Amino acid sequence: MKRFRILPRWQKKIILASNDVLFILLSLWLAFALRLGVFFPIEIMTDNYLLFVILPVLGVLLLNQFGLYRSVLKYFNPEVFKYILTTVTMMMLAIALILIVRSNHSCPRSVLPIFWSLSLLMLISSRHIARLILYPHIGMSSSLKAVAIYGAGEAGTQLLDNLINSEKYRPAIFFDDKKELHDTIIRGIDVVSPQKIGLILENKDIDLIVLAIPSLNNKRRREILQYLTQFNMEVRIAPGLDNLLDGRLSIDDIRKVDVKDILGRDKIVPDSNLLTSNIKDKVVLITGAGGSIGSELCRQVLQLNPKEIILLDQSEFALYKIHLELRQICRDCIIIPVLASVTNKPRLKRLFEDHQVDTIYHAAAYKQVPMVEMNPLDGVYNNIVGTYRLATAAVVGNVTTFVLISTDKAVRPTNVMGATKRFAELILQGMELNGNKTRFTMVRFGNVLDSAGSVIPLFRDQLTNGGPLTVTHKDVTRYFMLIPEAVELVIQAGAMAEGGDVFVLDMGTSVNIYDLAKRVIALSGNVLRDVNNPNGNIEIDIIGLRPGEKLYEELLIGNNTSGTEHPRIMRANEAYFPWDQIESTVNKLHDCCRDQNFAGVKKIFNQYVEGYK
Repeated sequence: MKRFRILPRWQKKIILASNDVLFILLSLWLAFALRLGVFFPIEIMTDNYLLFVILPVLGVLLLNQFGLYRSVLKYFNPEVFKYILTTVTMMMLAIALILIVRSNHSCPRSVLPIFWSLSLLMLISSRHIARLILYPHIGMSSSLKAVAIYGAGEAGTQLLDNLINSEKYRPAIFFDDKKELHDTIIRGIDVVSPQKIGLILENKDIDLIVLAIPSLNNKRRREILQYLTQFNMEVRIAPGLDNLLDGRLSIDDIRKVDVKDILGRDKIVPDSNLLTSNIKDKVVLITGAGGSIGSELCRQVLQLNPKEIILLDQSEFALYKIHLELRQICRDCIIIPVLASVTNKPRLKRLFEDHQVDTIYHAAAYKQVPMVEMNPLDGVYNNIVGTYRLATAAVVGNVTTFVLISTDKAVRPTNVMGATKRFAELILQGMELNGNKTRFTMVRFGNVLDSAGSVIPLFRDQLTNGGPLTVTHKDVTRYFMLIPEAVELVIQAGAMAEGGDVFVLDMGTSVNIYDLAKRVIALSGNVLRDVNNPNGNIEIDIIGLRPGEKLYEELLIGNNTSGTEHPRIMRANEAYFPWDQIESTVNKLHDCCRDQNFAGVKKIFNQYVEGYK
């Protein structure tokens, strides 16, 4: 029986249609035999041969039109009965019409109701028996998860066909935004307005909603997902239509809703000239190459045909991992892994002597706010002294472009990490004033989804472990951006650099983290447990702001900004200090790190980093 279930759809349709032809012919023969009391009334049947030709063809065409060759075997519902009843009735009327047209009196009129009864019985019972044999698990309908499909278009109907072959799920209903589809039926499944979801969930046991509209833009997808969060129902998203057409897709392959579906923005087509300007046929150095931002930089840079790409990271495993990945993407490319820290002055000197580097993307940094707050001098040494040594080595090595990956936490920082990033910006601004060949620029943006240590992977892990989800404060907000989008904008911003620029990426609207946690819980099919709903299964714990953490992040120190040729990149004009002053201060910070003098570091930050507390 399993062999039948895995047959191609067209073969199944041929088998089902052949069976129906057989049962229609059998019903017609039995109708004559029972009425006349003769097992094989050859003369009467020969006289009415047109019935034996026309009725099977008519019946199969009608059943096919009603869609019964797609799902009838597995899902036998009142709609299927209605379609068979309609088909049988129309065949009976066809008999009457043929007899009238031919003025045939050799066929007793009582043959019509007998044929009607027999064909109805055979077509229904044959499907029911075949269903019990081929899909015995269907009898235990309570064990099957009921799936509601949001989207009754081509992808939704393809998903319906795939659900038919599942032994764990059954299609229950369609939701669709198009008014012309409301209150219609597709292959036996009702289509209703999404506005009725609440009512449907009250009266039907729905276990899962699958969003099956691959053509949705990110904005509309966010709106739908936000609407669905109020129902505390697990939601999944169907992939593109191409992945459904092969008929091998399982519902288990349909991915769960990710936070990027909730927060992602519509993509703006990048400027190809800006993307390739600093990379194509050039030697590119990426520091922090194994990190979240650094590794994505490596991937995108590799696709832009650099002459040579140098990966620098002090983590052996992270460097090994990204180097292996890039090697698998392009075996012929020149990819050089360098296991070193940006604070290692002799190693940097040798690197620039051995390679004529054209472009640097400096992503190496200690960036976890609580960790740097507990190890402040290490953060200062790595983020400030490391940036200074890399930048000075770049000048000596005649590097053309130096792009610093900065952060919104550099704006009026309340923590050491943010202060170190702002001072790193001041280093590059000061070096630009010093009149070097190298163009120094920095790109500032907020949180990126799925970066190491960010709130998104934390929520996933906590949800997997049954909660609770931890949030520092009910009012805390953050900006978010997808890693690929952020890196693409970084590359384009670097190409627009004139020297000393502070570029700020458009991060969209800030997100309330507590509300985000509630949406993550609801869309995963769980229920928030709080004072208003003590019967929920996942809590949100408010753990309090961590040392150095702010409620709200900012992207600009002042209001002096200007646009660029890219709609999502702004240029900020901010205060800076003379190079001689910055250089001497870096030396003082180096001495403070050597002497473990954090009080001296704080004094310097208070003087040079605007807003530092």
